[in-house]
Amino acid sequence: MLMKILINTFFLRPEFVNTTISDEIINLGVRMNIFFENRSYSPLVDIIYMRLYCSSDFYKPYKHPQYMEDVRGKTPCHNVSWTIFHSLLVEILFDPIDRLLLAKGSEVLSVIGREIVNYFEQVKLPLKIRKSFDKERFVEDLRVFFNISAEATEK
Repeated sequence: MLMKILINTFFLRPEFVNTTISDEIINLGVRMNIFFENRSYSPLVDIIYMRLYCSSDFYKPYKHPQYMEDVRGKTPCHNVSWTIFHSLLVEILFDPIDRLLLAKGSEVLSVIGREIVNYFEQVKLPLKIRKSFDKERFVEDLRVFFNISAEATEK
């Protein structure tokens, strides 16, 4: 099975309402799926959910990625459930948010790209998938997708 990447923008702060950043992130997700559709980094990961967050008093993102092998998801207050299978959930914090708010056009994707690449360079993957997931190749493909050199992420 080939991998999908889903980016969630619902956790950005109200400052983003009058910007096009959420739309740009949604378009980014579509382009990422096209780019990554013929790639696989582990037989244990079919979907990577990327949740983008800004600092908030209401919610603190997970510090570590969450791997879900065979879990039942449920909708609060409804009797709807579904199976979450071979999924990796990562929550990436943008703090301070000024870099993202002040970015214009292609700068938005550049800021987001650097944060995503930095996150995956530094994070320890869950033990269950650590040996099977080709993290180096995934990070290199992220760099290619975002057109980011290795030196640019070391800043």
